[in-house]
Amino acid sequence: MKIIMTISYLLALILVAGSAYSADFLEFRAKLTGDQEVPPVVNQIRARALFEVNPDRTMMDFELKAINNGAPVGLLGQAGAHIHCGAVGQNGPIVAFLSGVITGGVDGMFKIKATLTDANIVKNTCMDTIQQSITTLKELVDAMLAGKTYTNIHSNAHPAGETRGQIVEDIILR
Repeated sequence: MKIIMTISYLLALILVAGSAYSADFLEFRAKLTGDQEVPPVVNQIRARALFEVNPDRTMMDFELKAINNGAPVGLLGQAGAHIHCGAVGQNGPIVAFLSGVITGGVDGMFKIKATLTDANIVKNTCMDTIQQSITTLKELVDAMLAGKTYTNIHSNAHPAGETRGQIVEDIILR
């Protein structure tokens, strides 16, 4: 009986700790594909972006990975990545740079990890696209929660965007 009580107590602690973590931190993800670009792009690139926002919404850690599944063009040329404001099927202006231009591009794996703060936000009203101003990280997070942002990776072959994914809240851990 003591073992059952101990296990029950430990499980309760784990659940409470997990709930406290998920209530404090916000997590988002995006699965990037060429067919989400506007207009759509045919490629074999697989990419994903993960974002974690601290409780006071002053820092956002992110990881962006892309692999060129043997595509002949892939991310060759000048590659760069951004967060944009825009709903599904709608292009919008850059809100934050996830990477600068990579002269010479990437053939194979592209991976970047970094942290965004207010200093990284491109001051943009986004009024024409999402009827919302984005000048701080907190405002960007609000737009992400509303499903009004996407991330994409650019290339010489497709300077408007090679692969794109709408940013959605990751509620699996909540």
